[in-house]
Amino acid sequence: MFDNCLIAMVADRVVALASTRIGRRTVMGSGALCKRDTSYGDGETWIGNGATSYMASLGDVDMFSKENGEAICLSSMSTEKLETAEPTTTPFGRAFYLGQADYFVLPSFLIFILCFTSAAASAIFWSIGAISTAQILNVFYYHAEHLDIFRPRWFRVALLYGFVVSVFIVVFALQAISSVLWVIVSKWAIIGRRRPGRCEWDKSDYCQRWQLHLTLTQFMSEGGAAGGVLGPLTGSVYFVWYLRALGAKIGKNCGIFAGGKVGLMTEPDLVEVCVSTKISRPG
Repeated sequence: MFDNCLIAMVADRVVALASTRIGRRTVMGSGALCKRDTSYGDGETWIGNGATSYMASLGDVDMFSKENGEAICLSSMSTEKLETAEPTTTPFGRAFYLGQADYFVLPSFLIFILCFTSAAASAIFWSIGAISTAQILNVFYYHAEHLDIFRPRWFRVALLYGFVVSVFIVVFALQAISSVLWVIVSKWAIIGRRRPGRCEWDKSDYCQRWQLHLTLTQFMSEGGAAGGVLGPLTGSVYFVWYLRALGAKIGKNCGIFAGGKVGLMTEPDLVEVCVSTKISRPG
């Protein structure tokens, strides 16, 4: 249950068990675990869970963990500060709902059109392989009769299958390369080079440009098997080249996501991986 839930903040991946009560101006950060039959006071900030118990200092407020994997309290607000605190409208709310941004905010109907168009374009783009293969077969059937590809023979099925696979592999490789290039080019055109600092929704259009770029390039993750186009490249020098093209500073002899699964690197411009040193072999 939420006390005055309009001014409480519950982030993504928060697990609230039965009879959890969250107070006014309370923030449950990403991944927080709320215990059963527990009340979280007004103005408190909680994150994660206490399974990895630790003590740390954040300014003049100590972080402490609870038993049984409960969320970790970052800070609490005194009653006086709670009553005199500023309104809890988030920067996103001020920009998107109240129209108080310093730039033009895309309206909801335009965002819907962009998302719909992007999804449709993605479906069309990744169907090119099958369609082009069928069209090429059709051309060979009518205009390359001298090759005798379709003549009834005992190995005709294997011959046609090999032809279809070969064409599909070539087309898919071109699609994969073009999708990666599109992500790189559009990143520099829409976002530019990222720089450290605060980019609040109501004061900077960076977050909107970031979301626009994600919408226009999400089709890259839909091609191929798990992990999209980038899945087979993890741990290789090609993946390093890709991140460098997006602005990351990665030294030599470095493998990124070598475990074979694409992880999160949402702002590669701000990532710097040192040059790995060579290990001398004995003897």
